[in-house]
Amino acid sequence: MNWEALGAIGEVGGAVAVVFTLGYLAAQIRQNTRTTQFAAIQALEEGVTSTMASWTSSVENAVLVDRGFRDYESLSEDEQVFMQLLIRRLLLGMDSNYWAYTHRILPEVLWEREKEVLRRWVCSAGGRAAWARGGFSEPFRVYVEREVLERAR
Repeated sequence: MNWEALGAIGEVGGAVAVVFTLGYLAAQIRQNTRTTQFAAIQALEEGVTSTMASWTSSVENAVLVDRGFRDYESLSEDEQVFMQLLIRRLLLGMDSNYWAYTHRILPEVLWEREKEVLRRWVCSAGGRAAWARGGFSEPFRVYVEREVLERAR
């Protein structure tokens, strides 16, 4: 065997090692992406969960929120402000979730669930009042007005 043949064998061996290394690297990147996505989804969900926990932190809050969704006009002015702020906090969380959905961080199956909750919030009297306060991202505002409010009419 001459030096050229040994050099060719070495190059083939090196090429095989590079292919295996690239395959391993791709697998690690995929795993890291899934882990990062899961962490992002978990953080988004925790934001909504913590807000909803404030609804159930007391019987008074739970009753107020229930009344606010069913008969917003029966609430006192202070109760209406409380209800608007609570829903606004949730809508701001939804704004973040929408961003995550449009950037393929939040899977469609989770966004579909969020979309139904969003519809109920925004279409309630308290939700409409909270929505009217504004302050949401332009893409989210356009989405809600086209896909939620127009369809509810």
